[in-house]
Amino acid sequence: QIVMPADRAEIYVQIENVDMSVLVAKEKSIAQYNSAKDALISCGIESDQIKISSLTTSPNYDYSSGKSLVGYYAILNFSYVLDDLSNYENSIDSLLEAGIVDINYINFSLSNADEVYQTALRDSVNRAISNAQNLLGKDDISVIEIEEQSSFYPPTLYRNHSLDSELDTTIQISASVKIKCK
Repeated sequence: QIVMPADRAEIYVQIENVDMSVLVAKEKSIAQYNSAKDALISCGIESDQIKISSLTTSPNYDYSSGKSLVGYYAILNFSYVLDDLSNYENSIDSLLEAGIVDINYINFSLSNADEVYQTALRDSVNRAISNAQNLLGKDDISVIEIEEQSSFYPPTLYRNHSLDSELDTTIQISASVKIKCK
């Protein structure tokens, strides 16, 4: 198992506005997104790293005394990618200053996860050979077959983050093999 700090993050954000006019609610959400995007760009995030994933509108009803319309929700979801985690706090602060308070979740990842997995796989093979040597009581063994036990590894860490807690960005990558030897 290899434990490494993430070097990349994708932050998922939600903007929600309500108004009696669906167009006004939508325009408020888009204006807030544009403010957030400008703030993120000003703290060093490239424009093409900021993407809207959805914009939905829906009526909001009060059912306490029948069904009466109380307004329309406009919910805009977007995400941005940080290739430099030292900019994480600045980016969050810029969102807060732009009036954004709903950060849904953060995906931390390791850009060279495949390379790290290959290292973990080689380490696993070497441990298996060493274990076989110990079990058989001899140094000279012939490996007949190597079988990778699992090819899935999570190069991404999904986090819901509270600003009150310490941010843990470590990613664990492990590999397992089975060998046949004589």
